Amino acid sequence: MEEKIDNATWTDSDNPADQVKAYEKALKLCDDLEHFCYTECGPYGATYFLDHFAKMQPRIQKEYDDYMRIDYPLQKAEWDKEQAKKKAFAAMKHKIMKYMGDHNGIMRKEIYAQFDPEQQAEVLKAINALIRDGKIEKRKDGDKLLFFTTV
Repeated sequence: MEEKIDNATWTDSDNPADQVKAYEKALKLCDDLEHFCYTECGPYGATYFLDHFAKMQPRIQKEYDDYMRIDYPLQKAEWDKEQAKKKAFAAMKHKIMKYMGDHNGIMRKEIYAQFDPEQQAEVLKAINALIRDGKIEKRKDGDKLLFFTTV
């Protein structure tokens, strides 16, 4: 159980909410371990728990409290910022696909015209992502490069 607690304390996720859940799971496992030692291990269970694990839960609780006070606010703000960027990028790809559905076989400048000029670099990234995803393709038509939907 001690190994389970140590493994539960950390997560590889970048989402700070997942780290909060990991700490909460570890604290719950500490409670479970204490309950197990006191109720399932006979008369020596309490002594064993006090000798080997009693400091574990306060240590994890302190780490959790420190995380929530120091790291979580900054990580949460960064996470929210990244999620907003991803959502805006997905909305941009959706807008491109919708426009192309209505006007198939269009030039890049026609796609750019649907967005603010300062978004041109992001629009190009969205177009390239849609090409990589196989949702649009580019074809030469004479001296023009046209974009078509594939779905």
